[in-house]
Amino acid sequence: MSEVEQRPGHGRAEGREDVFPAPGAADWSRAADSVRPVDSGPTRVLVVLGHPDQESFNRALFDAYVSSLPLTCAVEPLPLGALDFDPVLRFGYRRRMAPDPVIERSQRLVAWADHLTFIFPCWWGGMPALLKGWFDRVLTPGFAYNEDNSSLLSLGFGFRQHLAGRSATIITTYDGPPWWFSLIGVSPTRLLKRQILANCGIRTTQTLQLGWIGSPKKDSPERRARLLARVSQAAAALDAGRPRAGRPGRPPAKV
Repeated sequence: MSEVEQRPGHGRAEGREDVFPAPGAADWSRAADSVRPVDSGPTRVLVVLGHPDQESFNRALFDAYVSSLPLTCAVEPLPLGALDFDPVLRFGYRRRMAPDPVIERSQRLVAWADHLTFIFPCWWGGMPALLKGWFDRVLTPGFAYNEDNSSLLSLGFGFRQHLAGRSATIITTYDGPPWWFSLIGVSPTRLLKRQILANCGIRTTQTLQLGWIGSPKKDSPERRARLLARVSQAAAALDAGRPRAGRPGRPPAKV
């Protein structure tokens, strides 16, 4: 399977100048305000599959979403389970790891995108380690954010958000009712929306929480077909032509 799959009829993100050259070994402060001029062109959509199993129902949801996006969208599907990279941030934030082509390309794709969609299951109250590791390695200081405690109200937790102007869809599957996970405070959807994406400036505009996947009493082929249709409808409704405000500046990245 190729590193990044493509569906016919959709524009690819090739041939543009690289905004983010390979960083220096100790460079954590490199601002990555990856903005581009406001235009009325196609919405650039990055779709990330966080389930490692390429034969899972999450993979079916991923395929349904990608194939249902408007043909006017420029789309980059990114199935993490099909990629060869180390998802462990082995030195924390003390120093950088050796350059990884998958991670560097992922950063260019994030910089390129107007809208990001994440599809993953809830495991042990959180997201799969593969996806969490991808976030750890891709949304790094200097690329996605920097600490900014210049405000008296920051309390030491201020952020300069380098990915502002982008939006996101979160599609999560559960083996029980999604409301229960939210009630007990272990919702990976909430974590991704409010903590990871929001701190980088990405605004979540849509969440789909699909429950009872794998349940011996409630799951069925008919129910899964309805969920696939629901995901397809969400993709088809994505606005493909409206100008995006608040993104003046640099050209898009070569990916």
